[in-house]
Amino acid sequence: MSYKKALTGVALSVGLLVSASPAFAASTSPDQVVANVASDDFKAQAITWDLPSTTGIFANTFEQDGIRWYLKSITKVSEGYWIGHYEGVRI
Repeated sequence: MSYKKALTGVALSVGLLVSASPAFAASTSPDQVVANVASDDFKAQAITWDLPSTTGIFANTFEQDGIRWYLKSITKVSEGYWIGHYEGVRI
């Protein structure tokens, strides 16, 4: 992995951690799930979305309905079928 990609990944991860605030809100879309992350010090909500694909090609980031989505992982379900796992931040 190149230095530029590693630095970008670290910056995005830190940005998501730092921006954990009440600005995270559930969307009305049926295939989006709100995961509650709780500890003694804070409570935050992460918005997740699993998008299917028959090509296995996924955008690293994109914006839709006031949410910026970041690709977290890709799972190959079967031959010719993948699912991209995204986390979102309300912008």
